[in-house]
Amino acid sequence: MHAFAERLKHPAVEFLARPFTHYVANQPAKARQHFYGIREAKRDLIAFALFDRLDPMDPPGPGFTEHYWRKREIENYLCQPRDILAFVEANTRQQMLGPLFEGQEVANRLEVMRKCIDDLVPPAALRNLSDRWWDDIKATDDFLDRLFGDFFAQLKLPNLMGKTNYHVLASHVAKEDLDPEISSVLDEIVKTQKAAKPVGSTG
Repeated sequence: MHAFAERLKHPAVEFLARPFTHYVANQPAKARQHFYGIREAKRDLIAFALFDRLDPMDPPGPGFTEHYWRKREIENYLCQPRDILAFVEANTRQQMLGPLFEGQEVANRLEVMRKCIDDLVPPAALRNLSDRWWDDIKATDDFLDRLFGDFFAQLKLPNLMGKTNYHVLASHVAKEDLDPEISSVLDEIVKTQKAAKPVGSTG
């Protein structure tokens, strides 16, 4: 979310730089248990929890706000073809030295990535970027992992894009590709942060 906040120049970027977080592996019940355990010691504690698309549980109790992504997981919001191609171009230019070699290599890598995308994305989804495939595919395991695996294999290079690096794609997402839901979630993070009462505060 920090990468999206930076891309949007959203006020949440300040709060997401060093957030107080507890990771629960996409398990709402575990998140609630952890939160209400701590709330026994600090009765005005509040929190915001963000999950992949799941079947929502019953509403949580006081102080705890949950959001479930509309798309399958957060990576589904940063895997459109032109955004991946923008990343490839920028990344290649950073690695190259001379402008002639740079131009040749950029064109080559973009062509390789286009072919990899064409191999993995159904034709209907390529024609229509609003197709449900973009919402429902497990973007990490079933698309991005395979895509970058194939891409670097064809270039005969080590795969430099593991799951922990997918957040860097956010800075290459075209503004028109940024789903309004992302801004809405960032707004909720800011709202929660501003309503929080740190230990020792009198507000």
